[in-house]
Amino acid sequence: MLSKKRSAFILICVLALLMVVSCTGLAAKTIKAKVAHLAPTNDPRHESLVKFVELVKEKSNGRIQLTIYPNSTLGSERELFEQLQAGVTEFALVGNILGNFVPEFSCLGLPFFWRDYDHQQAVVMGSIGKPWRDELVNKFGVGLFAIFKRNPRILVNTKRPVTKLEDVKGMKVRVPELPMSMRTWRAFGVQPTPMPTSEFYMGLRLGIIDAMENPVEVMYNWKIWEVAKYLSKTEHELNSFVFIYSNRFMKSLSPADQKLVKEAAAEAQAYYDGLMADMAAFCYAELEKNGMIINEVDKSGFIAASREVHEDFKKSIGTETFNKIVELGK
Repeated sequence: MLSKKRSAFILICVLALLMVVSCTGLAAKTIKAKVAHLAPTNDPRHESLVKFVELVKEKSNGRIQLTIYPNSTLGSERELFEQLQAGVTEFALVGNILGNFVPEFSCLGLPFFWRDYDHQQAVVMGSIGKPWRDELVNKFGVGLFAIFKRNPRILVNTKRPVTKLEDVKGMKVRVPELPMSMRTWRAFGVQPTPMPTSEFYMGLRLGIIDAMENPVEVMYNWKIWEVAKYLSKTEHELNSFVFIYSNRFMKSLSPADQKLVKEAAAEAQAYYDGLMADMAAFCYAELEKNGMIINEVDKSGFIAASREVHEDFKKSIGTETFNKIVELGK
């Protein structure tokens, strides 16, 4: 057995070593990072990112601490993308801006194209989308964790009920600052007005725009009934949010930390899907209760006009890849 003096000496040595490790920075450091999005704090996006932050903290035993910046606090979608490139913001949940950088991702915004969200998920996060995801990381320094499904995009306006394609003629329709959105609404016979998310509410209120298209939860969360009277269920686009990250930041983490962050992102996506399950019915009921006039839509004209958008995309992506996407949806 060790003598008491020797045991005491060993204990002192161990304590001294721990102090040296701590002082020299070899002890586990707290890692801090930012998570940004454009939504208000009552939106499911914010709730899902709160879950992401909690999961990362739990899985890392508090070593990785994330702070959320909601409501466009850190800038527009493009600004957030550029911040991720520079590594000054680490994570962001944004709309489909990836097509501005890797053109193939613009397929997310194709009108009347996807069988359902499972089809979209299988393409973007599967083997077809792998070269796109690789280019996003290797060329732009931004990685894609997951896509968060949204309810179909619909139309609200201040002018009149829209029940068919002809009813939108002459309207100034706000669209996201995305080439696919611009192309789609031109095909619908409208001169689109690109505008950041943070501006569409005042755009409707001030008459800068006549109409705006977004999923129903956006109409509810932004209290669009205060500035627009008519809602039309065009359901012209099954669009998704993209949960993206700074590759510079991820590469700075250990492989184990990278793994736990990716696991937390996947769990946050599943949590978001659960929040969205009953969202549409609730939002439509609340919008109607607050005075919005809700119209069903004859989609045939919109669908016919969309075909030229599909053909343009086929030319840009190549017939072989386009056909693979279509085939996967059968």
